[in-house]
Amino acid sequence: MGQETGIGKIYSEAPLGELCFGPSGNEKSQYVLDCHFKTLEDILLKHEIDIVKMDCEGAEMFMEETPLELLKGLLLDY
Repeated sequence: MGQETGIGKIYSEAPLGELCFGPSGNEKSQYVLDCHFKTLEDILLKHEIDIVKMDCEGAEMFMEETPLELLKGLLLDY
């Protein structure tokens, strides 16, 4: 999940497969992973979802950008 739908990069100082691989690096990081991101809104519109459970790890702000109408009826545990 990302702030915008599209292709992006995740930078890390830890190699792929390591527990800490994630957005902890920058453009000069040794390891780069190309990813396809989707917004929570796009995911909810594409799939018939009843319950959402996520471990956001600092991405809670992306959830707040999702229209309330899409979140109604869902159990959000965060």
